[in-house]
Amino acid sequence: MEITVNGKEVAKYKKEYRLAGVAFHSEAGTDLTDVNRLQMSKLLDIRDEQQMLVISLDDTFRNEMKQGRAPTHYVLLFVPFGVTLDQFQTLRQAKNLGVREVGHVAGDP
Repeated sequence: MEITVNGKEVAKYKKEYRLAGVAFHSEAGTDLTDVNRLQMSKLLDIRDEQQMLVISLDDTFRNEMKQGRAPTHYVLLFVPFGVTLDQFQTLRQAKNLGVREVGHVAGDP
């Protein structure tokens, strides 16, 4: 699973942030910022070119996709320097660390 980013569009943020992509499934009635099974890419430095964030998926997430579980949410994050992905398990925790949600779309897996 991947998110593609046009680095030229976000290059002005490269001195403050790195990029990360996350994907998750949500249950009806659950606040999306509290979903705690985020599938994450690695952190990438922002470059002035097209960049691909490859999101690693665990077995549970893969099985949910095979079963057609929807929707799958895809989120692009700006992660401040000094923050690592292991410091948060939810988008709410990420926001409290200064992580910015840049884009969020949802659709079929």
